[in-house]
Amino acid sequence: WNFAKILSEYIDVILAIPNEVTLPEQEFTILQYRRDSELRDIIKDVDIILSGGTTFIKYPSIKDSGKFLIIDIYDPYNLASLAEYKDESIDKRLKVHKLVHYNLNEQLYYGDFFICASERQRDFWLGMLAALNRVNPYSYNEDPTLKKMIDVVPFGLSDNKPIHTRQVLKGEVNGIKKDDFVILWGGGIYNWFDPLTLIKAMAEIGKMRDDVKLFFMGVEHPNPEVKKLQLVSKTFNLAKKLGVYDKNVFFNFGWVEYNERQNYLLESDVGIITHPAHIETRFSYRTRILDYLWASLPIISTEGDYLSEMVEKEGLGITVRDGNVDDIVNAVTKLADDKEFYNECLNNLRDISREFTWEKVCRPVISFCRDPIPTSYRKREGFENIFDDKGQNSLKKNDTHLNKKGFSYLVKRFLHHLFKSGPRLTSRFISNYFKGR
Repeated sequence: WNFAKILSEYIDVILAIPNEVTLPEQEFTILQYRRDSELRDIIKDVDIILSGGTTFIKYPSIKDSGKFLIIDIYDPYNLASLAEYKDESIDKRLKVHKLVHYNLNEQLYYGDFFICASERQRDFWLGMLAALNRVNPYSYNEDPTLKKMIDVVPFGLSDNKPIHTRQVLKGEVNGIKKDDFVILWGGGIYNWFDPLTLIKAMAEIGKMRDDVKLFFMGVEHPNPEVKKLQLVSKTFNLAKKLGVYDKNVFFNFGWVEYNERQNYLLESDVGIITHPAHIETRFSYRTRILDYLWASLPIISTEGDYLSEMVEKEGLGITVRDGNVDDIVNAVTKLADDKEFYNECLNNLRDISREFTWEKVCRPVISFCRDPIPTSYRKREGFENIFDDKGQNSLKKNDTHLNKKGFSYLVKRFLHHLFKSGPRLTSRFISNYFKGR
């Protein structure tokens, strides 16, 4: 949605969605599809497709389209699935891993441009791209930094600050008073998180004071296809066992509407996220922390991921060690009692949130759409042959074919840039087209 809003300021945009919605008129076109054939009709007249991995896998018309493909790989699901399915049998885990690995490789094979959430993720994905021979003399000639192949486009923030429209937490939830210090868990409970250590910490805090409350903003995901994990039940059961359930730990068993979330954020005093130390954590990008930034909410986060390093470096809150109850207790106590430190965090949050506006984070996508460059293989026989001699020979032929499209393509792109972008960008397009070829 936000990509469409920003990109529509520069190019014509169609937002294709699989569900029926009633929305006010936008700067871009909204079209619905239910089947692959309907999506095929939508994309036949477009030049560029931006797609997430699930959509790419589900609808073959995308990879068959021959269009420029931007693939959003902000979620390294090959790592997340290791944690998500850890309670399943090893046979099932291996089957899931094989499928996920295949699907990701297919996306990395077909995409022309990739967007990820952080520089750390970009290093990870570059390793996978290199293993698929996507990092090669042709891609190097195109751009030695490879930013024309993959760049960082994290989740963004609205230019407009959140506005409180109605009371939802303090004085509204039974057990949470108007003057309580509220800690917000801003989303669902998944296997790659660690709510259990947090529940134990709240039990310890409850022995010392009764004005600190923890609220889980979402438990039941609205998408029925999202797998319900055992960790959810374990969290409820532990809260009940320790006597904090509906006393100083509270759960919303529904799901907060996107346009309602600011009310929960603005009535909270701290945003929290706790997770174990494992490989998924290292390459994760916890988008809920962006909501905390948007609402200028001081943050408590387990160390080990990209955003927790930012919290520590920029003074946005406090980081804690993996599985350490005392660290969480001390962090909550400091933010609740040390007003000077709390206000320092507020000031730092206001400064850094300006760096995450959608307009700023979308710049690499805008740049690609203005001058799209083909880099994918897209051989007709599929991507299984990329490692053998035949595959490497066809890669060389195919890259040359893709990078030197026909005369009609060149004329079309030349006229597009000349009339829509002006002589300067037209000159850059011609230079990019012939550079390294």
